[in-house]
Amino acid sequence: MTLTNDINVVRSEFRKSNSVYVFVASSLYAALYTIQLIHGLSYQFDRYRYLNGVPLLVFVWMFATTCGALRIDWKRTHHGKRNGLTLSLLTVVLSATLLFAFLHPLLPDVPVTQMTVESLTARTAYLKDIFYALILPVLFVLPTFHFVVLMQSEIEGGRRQRVSAILISNKVSALGRGAIYPRCWILLASLMGLMAFFLVSRAHLLDQLMPSPYQSLFVNLLHVKQILYFGLAIFAVTRYYRSLETLRVYSKIPLSLLSISSTTPAVRRRKQDSPLTVVLIDANASLGDLQEEYASSIKRSGRCLAMIGFLVRLAHALPGFVYRSIFTVFRK
Repeated sequence: MTLTNDINVVRSEFRKSNSVYVFVASSLYAALYTIQLIHGLSYQFDRYRYLNGVPLLVFVWMFATTCGALRIDWKRTHHGKRNGLTLSLLTVVLSATLLFAFLHPLLPDVPVTQMTVESLTARTAYLKDIFYALILPVLFVLPTFHFVVLMQSEIEGGRRQRVSAILISNKVSALGRGAIYPRCWILLASLMGLMAFFLVSRAHLLDQLMPSPYQSLFVNLLHVKQILYFGLAIFAVTRYYRSLETLRVYSKIPLSLLSISSTTPAVRRRKQDSPLTVVLIDANASLGDLQEEYASSIKRSGRCLAMIGFLVRLAHALPGFVYRSIFTVFRK
């Protein structure tokens, strides 16, 4: 996003950013449900080929309902309604419930994955996968999106002082009743906890698998499932962090700058720039300083993303190492 003093351009940039988020988040979330279904039956893939067309229906259903949930929150929050987050959460839970009700008679009521211990039936395993998948919208996808849209609507409405009080001065009381301010450190801590749990569980699962012609397919789909799972969580947290940095900078721009028309003499457009790079030439304006501050915030977000990548690699290696060490000791 390029900083500008034109409120119409700001609105356009907000809409573009939110639309991209809705599309990417919905796609990843729908793909997760689809891979979970295929993965649950992959250990005996030859026996359940009659479900070949069902994964596509699952993807379309979850994509449409997740897009709808995010759009409901977006529109209601933008129009000053405070129940957008609640309705979006209910929509996501209801869509997952209806999906399981549809798949229940199609999934076998017997264990599919062959393990050295008693394994869950395909129905129960998919229900457990749905429960784990619902953690993503409840913790990461929906609350962060709701808060960003709420702050954007405040800026568009000319209430930048309130945004500044919340994001810069940390005055949570300015949020109003029923609003939630997701903290980045809480989101990162939750993400790391989930990574540790799932990676230990994966090591435990792989150690108990029995040989099968489709074992490699099962393991590969397990990796794809976890990539989608944590990819969506990291995408939501990273986008949330960068959006907060952008909103902090916009909250410092005076109202006179946000309200100024792009046709006034104080605004000039360079021919080599796109219409979004509107720069205020007025000597008393502070937009140039804010532009530099925004650029530095983008660099900080890049460092934050690099740190997340390092923590992901650490969380990937450490639990498996600890588990294998403990298991080796007890086996001896």
